[in-house]
Amino acid sequence: MNNKIHKANIIGFATFEFKSFVGRLARQDKPKLSESMNYLNLGCGSNVVSGAINADFFSGFRFWKSQCKLEWHLDLRYPLNCRDSVFDGVFTEHTLEHIYPDDAMSLLKELYRVMKEGALIRVTVPDLDKYVQYYTGKMTEPDLSVFREKFPTGASAICNVAQNYLHLSLWDFEELKRFMEEAGFRDVQKMRYGECTDPRLCLDLKTRAWETLYVEARKISLS
Repeated sequence: MNNKIHKANIIGFATFEFKSFVGRLARQDKPKLSESMNYLNLGCGSNVVSGAINADFFSGFRFWKSQCKLEWHLDLRYPLNCRDSVFDGVFTEHTLEHIYPDDAMSLLKELYRVMKEGALIRVTVPDLDKYVQYYTGKMTEPDLSVFREKFPTGASAICNVAQNYLHLSLWDFEELKRFMEEAGFRDVQKMRYGECTDPRLCLDLKTRAWETLYVEARKISLS
């Protein structure tokens, strides 16, 4: 049973904003792009991938230290410090739910801007539909067993996806598709764990598959 709660408090928020302010002021990071292909692993956390540009929030006050594994430190609420049309693909796993919907829209528009024409983006988020299925008693195996092991009641499951881990937004396929299309993406498709159009974007963590929505889309200009 999962009873772990990640509580937000004013000290935590103040520290986060301080790191963001100092990091954006001191670093002004740009991705180090190769002359061939460039793939972005955005909001990577500990899932650092060789051959990709691994990007996430400023990791600490000593973020200038060379042993840091991230190639790009940033705050996703702000415009990406990157020129247009440089990425051949973008992968972002369990990231959008940590920012408010308006910031998520701004981020998706920024990702559209920095991606090459025809490039693919793979977005994964906790799937509200799965949580609602569990809450309403409509979930089936194999996910049902996992949900029962983690959450004693439907309410505790909804609390987890809506309030825990500093989640600030909720997503199902319909909502994510709407946001992605408004940001400019086309051919928005619901996928499954490990089902990837581009193998280089097949970075899904199996430990998250039970609760995850997988979505792919392309940058296709209409002009």
